[in-house]
Amino acid sequence: MTAFIWQSNTTPAALANGQQLYAQNCAACHGENGAGDGVFADDLAAAGESSAQTMTGAPDMTMRTPVNFTDPARMLGASPVLLQGKILRGGMGTGMPMWGSIFTEEQIWDLIAYIYSFQFEYNVVRD
Repeated sequence: MTAFIWQSNTTPAALANGQQLYAQNCAACHGENGAGDGVFADDLAAAGESSAQTMTGAPDMTMRTPVNFTDPARMLGASPVLLQGKILRGGMGTGMPMWGSIFTEEQIWDLIAYIYSFQFEYNVVRD
């Protein structure tokens, strides 16, 4: 049911745009296939460990490994509005940049549609 609703609310053009945005801006951390294993993932985890050793009282605000978009429990429990907020405002101390002043509203929703594509069989051409 979730796949049907998601598929009916997106288009191939939106997914293609989201895929391009993801490849250019997100894959370095979140990984090409969305598994949270991009080329900078280990660096972010190491930076989080270092910052946790010097910070007191704020372990939830340290940099950490990027989110795994292929985890169904995490993604199917995340509302599109939650993802929109994360993209707009960033990870608030987690190392994820704030994209709200860079992406348009349409680009953000195209990116969200693409992020959900990691959960479903859909005609998205992944490089």
